[in-house]
Amino acid sequence: MEGDRVFRDYKSAALAKGEWRDFGLRFNGATNLKHCAACPATAAAIESVEAAHLMVLGSAYFSFMRPGTLLKAHCGPTNARPRVRLSIL
Repeated sequence: MEGDRVFRDYKSAALAKGEWRDFGLRFNGATNLKHCAACPATAAAIESVEAAHLMVLGSAYFSFMRPGTLLKAHCGPTNARPRVRLSIL
């Protein structure tokens, strides 16, 4: 499958069953230029948010979960960054 070549396994104790993979554009404030080049509109939207440049712990990525994937209730290591998820079926 095409997504198998570009998404990497996302390691998380929150994964109860199934498959969780990601495609990162930014991680802890560092930009992945190759991934941003593959998603120019999304990268431009992130770039246009002034606060994104100030968030040294900020990340932006696409997650991929196969049907039937189950996550346990979980939280991040800090309240310093919001988590926003948009599901597309």
